[in-house]
Amino acid sequence: MTNEEFERKMEPIIGQELVIDQASPGWSLLSQSGVWVDCQVGQSLDSLLRQDFALKPLELERIETLILDGSAVDNPSQVVVKDGSRLALAAGVPGVVGLAMKKNSALRALRSSITRRPQELPKATQPGRVQLALYGLALDALGAHFLAKGFWVTFKQLARYVKFGSLDLVRSQGQELLAKELLPELLKDPQKLVYFKAFLKGSIQEDSDLVVSRPIKAKSQDEPDEGCQNCPVACSRPQKSGWRRHQEELALLWGLDPHEEGIPELAGDFRRLANDLGLEAFELSGSVALVLKAQNFPPTQGSIRQLFQQLREETALGQLLGQGRAMVANYHGLDLQITPHLGEGLQKQSPHDAPTTALLDSLGVCERAAGALSGSDQALGALGEVLTAKYGRVFVMTELAALGQRIVSLESEYNQNETV
Repeated sequence: MTNEEFERKMEPIIGQELVIDQASPGWSLLSQSGVWVDCQVGQSLDSLLRQDFALKPLELERIETLILDGSAVDNPSQVVVKDGSRLALAAGVPGVVGLAMKKNSALRALRSSITRRPQELPKATQPGRVQLALYGLALDALGAHFLAKGFWVTFKQLARYVKFGSLDLVRSQGQELLAKELLPELLKDPQKLVYFKAFLKGSIQEDSDLVVSRPIKAKSQDEPDEGCQNCPVACSRPQKSGWRRHQEELALLWGLDPHEEGIPELAGDFRRLANDLGLEAFELSGSVALVLKAQNFPPTQGSIRQLFQQLREETALGQLLGQGRAMVANYHGLDLQITPHLGEGLQKQSPHDAPTTALLDSLGVCERAAGALSGSDQALGALGEVLTAKYGRVFVMTELAALGQRIVSLESEYNQNETV
């Protein structure tokens, strides 16, 4: 659709826009349906991504595949974006086809007939629009960015995705209404266009200092700030009575006074660090205790936080810590059983009741989602699709089932041989 055709189509609603200040995550899916983004055309694709789309270097790195008007792009700086061009950005596309379509792929010879050739850039640009679609992991990485930037969509597209945020408040012409209340109007003329802008809950509006998020009750002094990956549900937030006991155990394990100021924050930071790195918290706590003793670090919060930093920066010491107690003890010539302040910090694993549950837990799947999936045979199939998209190779159900069973077996073996 050229700029002239576009303006004819949207003329009945020029100047109108819909804005959601606290949008549900499902609105990001709009970006995979093909939305129209205002930009300068007649420039290189690289310039479009960096300047008009304002993508940061890290965001650009996440884009593995670029398809412009049906052709795969290897060098974005040598192809021209025209008015009405169709652009698809993707990452994590599975299979041989996904690998072949990547930028500068080793398998690019397989799609040589649809590879975009270098073009001479025009001397001037002009206002226009391109149709953008995000797929795979690119949708997850960039969906919120383009929602906040804003784009044009048809009433039909909006009607299709209202169900993902039906109770979100939408601003239009100075009034607010629920998204679901738009549906009758959207269905009357599905081909009309409207400018749509949304800020996902927990994101920051680019044109203001307002942080938009779900309201969260004030935290207590010994409560970490957020849930897993900043999840607003925060079901793992340590509000249970066992949290205080857990932080006291950590303090004693590391030779600290459990009642010392700052212990709750230290324990909370440790828990989040272990989760972010995918390490077993009890095992890691023992590794920290062993290093404190072996390297004669003073048992202070500062020393322990220095070890946290070693883990984050993946230094040689940090990598050693991540290998577990046995590796740390072997490296320093220590006997695990005579470490004075190791105490009873190493607890037995709570064995999983099923391989599927064990696999879900090991992959860091949200506990709420895992509860719904663990009893379903379809869960393994869904997990296989996710892992295939992430790693680019096919994961079959039998392989996943075997991995889950191995986790259960290792937990049982750990309980028998490693706990003290």
